[in-house]
Amino acid sequence: MSLLEASAALQSYLVLDDAMFPDAELAAANAPTGMFQAADGPLYVSMLNDAMFARLATVLGFDDWLADPAAGTSAGRLPRAVELCQRLAASLARRPLSHWESVFTEHDVLFARVSRPREMLASEQCAQAGVFGNVAQAGLGELPWANLPGLAGAASPNGTAPLLGEHTASVLAEFGIAAG
Repeated sequence: MSLLEASAALQSYLVLDDAMFPDAELAAANAPTGMFQAADGPLYVSMLNDAMFARLATVLGFDDWLADPAAGTSAGRLPRAVELCQRLAASLARRPLSHWESVFTEHDVLFARVSRPREMLASEQCAQAGVFGNVAQAGLGELPWANLPGLAGAASPNGTAPLLGEHTASVLAEFGIAAG
């Protein structure tokens, strides 16, 4: 499966909305949703439906969200997205990622830890799937390189990247420009 296919599938509702309502602005489909900062790193939280919002409110102890009829529906939350996201952000910032991972997993709230490049490269999942290969680069040695989606672990990058300026004169010459 390619990354393009996976991305298209995950965004299919946006494609459908745009086809059905071509003059409407794209907007968040639910709230609170977005990137937030826990005490020790970033995470992404997303609400798929009203039941998930209720679970989130419950684990956070936000009884006022549960008691508010408008907050019980996505349509009622969207106009208040900024307010809801600010309150969620304040709560998430008080605890480490490990706490939120445990709580959100236990209560079926959609979330993901946001990884930095080194963390992704070192992850067990990437290693098992063969997501990265190595490419030789003069002066730098072997560098990690993401393999093509759908071909992870099946192919390696070919060749080396050119050095800075290595082909400048020949490329300029193709356009009739003298290197100088």
